[in-house]
Amino acid sequence: PDTGNNTATEPTTVGAAADLRITKVSDVQYIQAGGTIVYTLEVFNHGPSDAHAVVVDDSLPVGMSPVATAGCDNDPMAVPSCSLGDIPVGTSKSYTIEVTVDQGISGDLVNSARVSSNTPDPDPSNNAGVAQTAVSTEPVAVPVLSRMGVLLLGMLLLAMGLISARRESLLKK
Repeated sequence: PDTGNNTATEPTTVGAAADLRITKVSDVQYIQAGGTIVYTLEVFNHGPSDAHAVVVDDSLPVGMSPVATAGCDNDPMAVPSCSLGDIPVGTSKSYTIEVTVDQGISGDLVNSARVSSNTPDPDPSNNAGVAQTAVSTEPVAVPVLSRMGVLLLGMLLLAMGLISARRESLLKK
């Protein structure tokens, strides 16, 4: 047998891939028209390679006006596209976008964002993040106590204070 021909070499090109995932959360679930919402967007890189030139495109729905952003490499001053630069494997980057809900808007506002990169993503199913906020044109009702309710609440607190003081004095004896 000739053992000199028992090996072979095949050049294989392995490409970079970065599985990016985005989450998007709102600082409020309910808001009155004219109010301000701050969204926090975070992009995770699950690898196996570093993600290069990561960009998040945030599609603001009709009824929202951009105010400011913080955390973007390009500092877009509330422009819905945010450059996050490179994200190494196993790490994340986040940024915030502040918006104002236009007057006269009501119902649910659904705000979505999508992440992309120059590095191919093997799983694009997790590249979109959505946050929903309920908007009302009516002022939020604040519960109030009647005078009798305030009197009863005060008496209850006084009684609890007296019981606590009595217990304290009995424990000292």
